[in-house]
Amino acid sequence: MAQKVLWVRKGTEGTGGFGEGGFPAVHQPSDVRFRRVAAEIDTRIDRLPPFPTVLTELIALTQRDDSDADELRSCVEKDPVIAARLLKLANSAFYSPRSSVTSIQQSVVMLGRQTVRSLAMAAATLKFLSGGFEAYGMGGGGLWLHSYGTAELARRFARLAGGEEDLQESVYVGGLLHDIGKIVLSGILTDAVAHGDSSLRGRRDENVRDWEKRVAGVTHAAVGEMIAEKWKLAPVTVRCVRCHHSCDGGEEHYEKEVQLVTLADAGARRLGMGLGEADENPDREERAMGVLGISGSGFAEVLNEYEERSADAGDLFSLLG
Repeated sequence: MAQKVLWVRKGTEGTGGFGEGGFPAVHQPSDVRFRRVAAEIDTRIDRLPPFPTVLTELIALTQRDDSDADELRSCVEKDPVIAARLLKLANSAFYSPRSSVTSIQQSVVMLGRQTVRSLAMAAATLKFLSGGFEAYGMGGGGLWLHSYGTAELARRFARLAGGEEDLQESVYVGGLLHDIGKIVLSGILTDAVAHGDSSLRGRRDENVRDWEKRVAGVTHAAVGEMIAEKWKLAPVTVRCVRCHHSCDGGEEHYEKEVQLVTLADAGARRLGMGLGEADENPDREERAMGVLGISGSGFAEVLNEYEERSADAGDLFSLLG
């Protein structure tokens, strides 16, 4: 029997929903429990705070060829918390400056625009990615660590695939935000398991997406797309969020960016960055490498090179927190 769309978020009726194949096609609408879950997901998304203004501006700077160091400094200084975190990091043993760094301008000179921009974005996402998401086996900081690792690897794979700086920056943002659906769905899953019947408990032999659909009726990628739409993120970022595991149609839209984030997500899992689970679909690595023209040895070389730095991500989280 063909599956029907369970719900479309309020205010999106008649717009085609979220994604090429409709959203989300998982359960019959007559299922009362899933209707309740759908309403709760809508409510929790509506309660999310606005996307951080400084993060919006930083992302905009990555999309402009003519942005300069002065604009970056001005943008970071608008958020005293992020500015303070960057100065703390610039003065730490992580970078071992020869003399004290007392301004954002100095940090830009010392670390370079790309590094400061990336660190500022990573710091800005702490607000919503640094909590514990127990439904996914991740303690405090686990989701942020995985997202940061995915972003860093996505940039490296883009460089390996011959991508220009704009592509590298685009997939960095996509990698950093690819799992945002988990910030809402984790609580939904925890509540459903706690208050539902015993058949909902335990993952059995399912992969995480099948488990999400059985318990909540929707995957974190689809919920992430809803959040990305609410936050008015760029279409390429929305697509990376929605399709980093798989896509139902429309694969031609931002395929290179999607496959770079997909490969980076798989690579971060291989390195054990922040996750309580292994990748349930190793075949996606081969597909992504085929699309991108990256060899198995090239993939392994990037992972080996980054593995030496991945242990530092925990220190980075502590310094930024």
